[in-house]
Amino acid sequence: MVRRRAIALARLNTVYNVVRGEVESLARALRLLGELHVFYHELYSIEVGEKPEETLRLVYSMLGTMNRLYREYRAMIAGAGSIAEINYYLREASGRLLSLLRRKRRVIEKAAAAIKAISRTPDVSGDIHVIIAGMPQVGKSTLLSRLSKARPEIAPYPFTTKSIIVGHMVYWDKRIVLIDTPGILDRPLDEKNKIELRAAAALRSLADKTVFLIDVSKFSYYNLTEQVNVYRWVKSIVGENILLCINKIDATSPDMIKNAEQAFDQSIPCRISALQGKGIEYIKKWIVQE
Repeated sequence: MVRRRAIALARLNTVYNVVRGEVESLARALRLLGELHVFYHELYSIEVGEKPEETLRLVYSMLGTMNRLYREYRAMIAGAGSIAEINYYLREASGRLLSLLRRKRRVIEKAAAAIKAISRTPDVSGDIHVIIAGMPQVGKSTLLSRLSKARPEIAPYPFTTKSIIVGHMVYWDKRIVLIDTPGILDRPLDEKNKIELRAAAALRSLADKTVFLIDVSKFSYYNLTEQVNVYRWVKSIVGENILLCINKIDATSPDMIKNAEQAFDQSIPCRISALQGKGIEYIKKWIVQE
């Protein structure tokens, strides 16, 4: 019976270490996430549906339960009076430990997947954070590639950018972080999809300055009313430090510009062609001005 007891205790240790190891790995990742910029916390919440600290509390509770079960059943096996009793306690302990993990498997996998995705998000450290915002297909990715060395996917259809794309540029000795956000549609916040919510997270957490691009050319996918509504929504998040800029100026007539200024109820001196590189210096100077 001494040998059987030793084997049972060794098997209990194996089950406990495997189950605990998976949960502890997630706990370590969540603690590291907690030390990062709040932007990453928001991305996690969008993907998982709860804050990182909420998941961490659940993980700590699981670890506490595992530790308690391990201690209790180790003592039961050590004090068992027969081989049958040893086997019974081992089966019950293994079943309860594995059941605890199975019941929370969906949350654990979802949290681990979100952390893995966040780990691939580019570095956003720098002196000035500039968000490039606007509706889909207004030229945000083209502007990012013009301002920095980033090479986002650029294609002639909406929603090419599905996540946050980061580029860097140095101008007047300032390290500027340029963040190309997914396109935002004209609809209420509770109807926005995960792609748009990532853009909102960047606006709330990162924006020192925001360049809002509009397309009022004959090729525009969206009308002026839709673009005005999205601009106002973005401005309500980032405040006054926002530059309204007409892109695709090479395909925009003076009448189209006039209509845009009337719709936005302001003069729009920032007029560029990101594709051709026209007017880009205007944006650079605006970024670094106090």
